[in-house]
Amino acid sequence: MRHEAHRKTMRLLQEQGLVEERAPYRARDLRWFLTPAGKELLAEIGMGEPLEP
Repeated sequence: MRHEAHRKTMRLLQEQGLVEERAPYRARDLRWFLTPAGKELLAEIGMGEPLEP
């Protein structure tokens, strides 16, 4: 995700260890990436899929 996106929210997620900021290969600017803990949390809670009836 763009580094400037949702600054306050991303900082809170970073403090919780769910995202990290780093530069992708050959990129000059920083981006947000999920950490393993962030990926695990998303797998548990889902990513906004509709609930099954």
